[in-house]
Amino acid sequence: ALHALAAGARGLLLRRDADASRLNHAVLAAARDDCTLPPELLEQILERPANTRHGSGGWADGMLSDRERSVLRLVADGHETAEIAQQLAYSPRTVTTVVHDITQRFRLRNRAHAVAYALRAGML
Repeated sequence: ALHALAAGARGLLLRRDADASRLNHAVLAAARDDCTLPPELLEQILERPANTRHGSGGWADGMLSDRERSVLRLVADGHETAEIAQQLAYSPRTVTTVVHDITQRFRLRNRAHAVAYALRAGML
């Protein structure tokens, strides 16, 4: 749920609660730029420790490790795997694994998609 919110989702419904009336309400709320969340999900989000929140008030900071952020920043700057490895004192295999882990976790297509997603979600 936090990944969806960080990516810009304006409402979430639990499958068990997704009847026609609630779905209609959620869609109309999203169209008005309101956010609709189930009460128990909202409670879980509000109870999350402050150190997992992004400085801008979002939740994105806790989604990437410092290592992942460092690698993605260099990818965003246009560096190749070997250059990133040399700059961060990692092996090229480690850099490839870090990027692969990010793309798999967030179901992204490639390095460019990972950078774009991280930027939109406020992770970089």
